[in-house]
Amino acid sequence: MKYIPFVTVLLWIVIVLGYIFARDIFLLPMIKFPALLLLSILLPVSFWTLQADGQRVYSFVFIGIFIFNIAILTYGLCSNYANLSSFEQYSGKKIDPEFARLLVAGNSEKERHIAGRIIYQKTGVALPFLTHDNMFTLYSPTQQDKDLFIDNHERNYLILLAKQNLSNQIVTTFFLLALQISIFFLLLVFLILYDKPTPPVLVQLAHQN
Repeated sequence: MKYIPFVTVLLWIVIVLGYIFARDIFLLPMIKFPALLLLSILLPVSFWTLQADGQRVYSFVFIGIFIFNIAILTYGLCSNYANLSSFEQYSGKKIDPEFARLLVAGNSEKERHIAGRIIYQKTGVALPFLTHDNMFTLYSPTQQDKDLFIDNHERNYLILLAKQNLSNQIVTTFFLLALQISIFFLLLVFLILYDKPTPPVLVQLAHQN
């Protein structure tokens, strides 16, 4: 038991260094989750062990490590959520109703033509628009329109991937935050109850039996 605090500090240092210098390897689920789970268990055990040995000042180092871990996870959670909120809404190939309305209700044929061009550049869909003689003609995209559509499609796809990645990170970070807090306090409560001295009356009854 006396080596548990040393092992805990060593494990914490390895986790920090791994996250800084070998993030791609450390963030693998098969490495990240077991390491943080073990650290979550060792922190309250180390704190309680040192408290029981009378090393109260040293024991608060592990409270500091716990608070540091919670602060980092909370910061990561808030940062990822803020980044997710900053992304513009991904619409894919959804046609904006306002532009679709302009295909018919635009003030001039030029305006209706521009609406058809914007719709194609964003969605890749060529729609008919109303001409000056009240006839409908299908918008004919230029090569520039096609190139812009490809650029918009790739950009929107990257936005979608980034949002999915951030969403997964938020779920993972929240899970790790809840796991560390729950394990720390539940294990600490268990150690307090487990180490609670037996009342003298119960000891006398035990001896009499």
